[in-house]
Amino acid sequence: VGLPPVDLTSYGNFAILAGTGISSTGFSEIHDMDVGLSPGVRTSITGFPPATVVNGAIYASDDIAPPGVAAMLIQAKQELTDAYLFAEGATAPAPATVAGDQGGLTLAPGIYKSTSTLLIQSGDLTLDAQGDINAFWIFQIASDFTTVGGAGGNVILAGGAQANNVTWQVGSSATIGNGTSFAGNILALTSITMNTGSSIDGRLLARNGAVVLSGTNIINRPADSIPVIVTQSIYASLDLGEAPIITVQPTDQSACVGSPVSFTVTATGTDLTYQWRIGLVDLIDAGTISGATTNTLTINPVSLTDIANNYNVVVSGTCLPDAISNDVSLDLGEAPIITVQPTDQSACVGSPVSFTVTATGTDLTYQWRLGLVDLVDGGTISGATTNTLTIDPVSLTDIANNYNVVVSGTCLPDAISNDVSLDLGEAPMITVQPTDQSACVGSPVSFNVTATGTDLTYQWRLGLVDLVDGGTISGATTNTLTIDPVSLTDIALDYNVVVSGTCLPDAISNNVSLDLGEAPIITVQPKNQVACDGASATFTVTATGTNLTYQWRIGTVNLSNGQNISGVNTSSLIIDPATFADESDNYNVVISGLCLPNVTSINTSLVIDSLPIAMATTNSPVCLGSSIILSAKELDDALYEWSNNTGYLSTNQISEIPNAEASDAGTYTLVVTQKGCTSEPYNVYITLQECIDIELKIPEGFSPNGDNINDLFVITGISNYPNNTIVIFNRWGNKVFEASPYSNDWDGHAQFGLRLGDDELPIGTYFYVLDLGDGSDEYKGTIYLNR
Repeated sequence: VGLPPVDLTSYGNFAILAGTGISSTGFSEIHDMDVGLSPGVRTSITGFPPATVVNGAIYASDDIAPPGVAAMLIQAKQELTDAYLFAEGATAPAPATVAGDQGGLTLAPGIYKSTSTLLIQSGDLTLDAQGDINAFWIFQIASDFTTVGGAGGNVILAGGAQANNVTWQVGSSATIGNGTSFAGNILALTSITMNTGSSIDGRLLARNGAVVLSGTNIINRPADSIPVIVTQSIYASLDLGEAPIITVQPTDQSACVGSPVSFTVTATGTDLTYQWRIGLVDLIDAGTISGATTNTLTINPVSLTDIANNYNVVVSGTCLPDAISNDVSLDLGEAPIITVQPTDQSACVGSPVSFTVTATGTDLTYQWRLGLVDLVDGGTISGATTNTLTIDPVSLTDIANNYNVVVSGTCLPDAISNDVSLDLGEAPMITVQPTDQSACVGSPVSFNVTATGTDLTYQWRLGLVDLVDGGTISGATTNTLTIDPVSLTDIALDYNVVVSGTCLPDAISNNVSLDLGEAPIITVQPKNQVACDGASATFTVTATGTNLTYQWRIGTVNLSNGQNISGVNTSSLIIDPATFADESDNYNVVISGLCLPNVTSINTSLVIDSLPIAMATTNSPVCLGSSIILSAKELDDALYEWSNNTGYLSTNQISEIPNAEASDAGTYTLVVTQKGCTSEPYNVYITLQECIDIELKIPEGFSPNGDNINDLFVITGISNYPNNTIVIFNRWGNKVFEASPYSNDWDGHAQFGLRLGDDELPIGTYFYVLDLGDGSDEYKGTIYLNR
């Protein structure tokens, strides 16, 4: 049985009929129909061209319109109003209630009433005429009507359905979504908008508002566009049966073993019956199953054998075809499992904080606690029964270490999270300030800051201007700012960083500078060195530059610290003690710095001089009261230094200490310096003794320089003749005279005292040893011959 069509009468050739205006923003096309605007609105059709009307005309009622156009449009608007009211009031057969999204449904012919807005969004809406080409659909929509383009939103005609037999009565405005393929005549109280790429087989008829074409739209004349005019009163007494239509599909269910579960379907139609199935097998009420032939199937209790993914229901009625629901599943419910534990949090007093848990399981619920005490929403607490607990604002009384959450679900056991803490956040504090940096043009440089605090963030600046990553800048929002490579424009004195955190105030670092580095330059070259064997030698270089380092070498071989070498990586190389093995003529140093090129000093030499050897003689033993004579071996260009336990004595090669006393006995030390080198100390020992009174004379009548006689000396005061013996030595220890016995008497020429050979004795100092032969100690003394 067909439904009454909406009477199109004289406006049936209009593709667009609007109340206030018609506009197009693209290359839209209207095929085989006209475009018209209600009387009283002037120059309100825009965008034609580029929009075009193919095999049709554009009508606007204004003062320049051809005769009869205004009257035609007035008639068309009145008949549009009549058709709108007819569609809005149609009640036979009884309208089926629809709501929300109609995407994915298949609807049989009939009247469908929505008390609010209506959508086609989650899929396509199929209108199935079931082989009747005269079948009609009237959609009574109380508010807005929208199709959402993308994955769905199209109107599909099936089973012989004709676009001209589909009427969409819209109580407000209609919007056809992007790329939507639509079918039917839209009768809107207000306005109609077609979005980019949408098309319609039908008409856009707006009573009081505008029709807007956006982008490229196609409007085609629907087939069979001259409908059969049937008034509603003809069918007022008809009571037509409705085939079953499932308006709410059953949904997948989860259940625990031993618990109940239900599937429910909602359908419209006449004299409906239900048969629940698993796959194609009918279920029957028995055992754990009830409601197998109602709209609600119940399984109580659920067992493992009930788990399946193809539960469905066949809805039958007076009219065919039957409606078969989607297959739905019954899954085994899962006990709660916490997959991501909540974590410790820090917050400032007065700021918000949240704890979050992530869990798996069936039909989960949450209860946050402090220890074992349930928290409830209110005051500063919210989300106490969700997966996220929020405290806003935090106070000191909220600080605790045992926040936790109990996660419950369809199945036991519950899951309890770890205890987590809420600590008082710390404001940022810089513990290590960034430091001034020097860099070479083309090389990288970095500034670093170290800070403490909660949830720190960083923003490096140049003065008050924030730096951003890009080009040569990286790390602008980390604790390390890097500039790579450095250019002259990067040189500045006011780099700084703002450290922020959970708590205020922010911490701002000191201003630090980026200076241009200098390559090494030697300003004072090292000098040649001469050192005594065993003494120290030092080479020193002076240089300017940035971040200088040093490497001393012999030739091209790097020196290392150790044994007698130190300072190989400083400006001064020390060799202590220096030996002949250290002699070289190519000591040099390579100086490196922050910037290239490195610089190498000139080659310098180290020469080692030998130490002089000190030797000395004395007149020891020395008679008390006489002179101590210290005599050093003579060396060229030498300096002499005599000393004893009382300190420095003299710098003479031969040093005399007159009137010797007992305290003058002991060790005397000679040190000789030659060419800057100092000898090892040379020690001699002086002993003192009591001596007999010995006098040296020249007998009267003898000339000390006579030509015919030998020099004659007489030592008087010697006794115990003839048992005595005397020996005389020169200062080098060579014996020059000996007499045994020695007579000290003078008796003319018959007996001489001391005749010192036949030749003259050279001027100088002589030493004697006298033995009286009476068992006493020997006597020693000095003879000075100065003629």
